[in-house]
Amino acid sequence: MQDTEERSASDMVLYEEKGKIAYLTFNRPEKLNAMNIPCLKRILDLVQHVDSNSNIKVLVINSIGRMFSAGYDLSIFKMPISQEDISNFLEIAATISKSIRMIKKPVIAEIQGNAIGFGCITAFAADFRFVANTDPEGKQPYFYLPELGIGITPASGPTTLPLILLGGHHAKEMLLGDRRIAVSEMDKWGAVTQICEPEDLKKQVKKFARNLAEKDTTLLFSTKTALTIMEKRFLDDCYNLERDLAIHWAKNLVTKDTSELDGFLENMWKKYGK
Repeated sequence: MQDTEERSASDMVLYEEKGKIAYLTFNRPEKLNAMNIPCLKRILDLVQHVDSNSNIKVLVINSIGRMFSAGYDLSIFKMPISQEDISNFLEIAATISKSIRMIKKPVIAEIQGNAIGFGCITAFAADFRFVANTDPEGKQPYFYLPELGIGITPASGPTTLPLILLGGHHAKEMLLGDRRIAVSEMDKWGAVTQICEPEDLKKQVKKFARNLAEKDTTLLFSTKTALTIMEKRFLDDCYNLERDLAIHWAKNLVTKDTSELDGFLENMWKKYGK
């Protein structure tokens, strides 16, 4: 296999259309499907393409290898990192998770292994989550948001989406408690559409996607859009709040100065706590 840096984004993020169903596939197994900036840009382009393509009614997001995705490629955060670098990354990452969440077409996450960081965010942004009951190594897959544990600000959806999907208590368990949540526990929380035998995962996803694709286009897209509009104002404020928190974190990344933290948090209450 070629060195990862020589591979094109179109090779690391595959795309295929089968009838009315589009498949977006993470294909960076040698990096556990950790996504770098070129990958993120391609993912965003593909999600936007699916949303505007009148021939496609359903999007399936899956991956190749033993892990759904290990998150963002941490080389993105290597020092020195500029404020502009942080802003560009945040813009792309947040737009991806918002686009997946707000696309008018149903999105299915097909998860055969651990979903960490960006992988977890992507799974939570999808409308449906089909998960194998064991990963390729015979272990139960888990969902994990490691931002606080590795010292990176939770931005681009990792506070917003767990809150919507799991509620405040479980969102805090994941983020503040730095917990890896097994698929069986996630299922008890009502956050999994179906747990499948590994060899049956793709078959069940295909069956479910085809059922969605057979539904009346107007009813399918308008119902999904109505549900999205109902949560949009909440989503917009949450993503904006995450961005403000991330920008503040980036400014203090080097200095570790927390002297202005109380004043900053008070301003966040005034701006978003109405």
